[in-house]
Amino acid sequence: MSLLNQDEIKNKLKDLPGWQQDEQFLRKEFVFPTFTDAMVFVNEVAQLAEDMNHHPDIEIHHNTVKLSTTTYDLMGVTDKDIEIVKKAQDIEKSIFGDLGRG
Repeated sequence: MSLLNQDEIKNKLKDLPGWQQDEQFLRKEFVFPTFTDAMVFVNEVAQLAEDMNHHPDIEIHHNTVKLSTTTYDLMGVTDKDIEIVKKAQDIEKSIFGDLGRG
């Protein structure tokens, strides 16, 4: 596993709306209709993280969820981070369709 360079990250994020690179992290804020909806999403992401053995930072503020991911061993973005952000997008869409506004 190796770090992705800036061009690789930018290219891989182009089809992932809302994701931003912030130094060595990828970050996105998801907004849901209710706190309960946010928690459904968080629980799905938590299970994904366990399955992948790659754990993003998760902040919950009422109906808003902020995800941040990096590969701590390398202190930067790798394909594993790209994989988890793609799957988080898929989780949001599969549960909420277009209701999530993240």
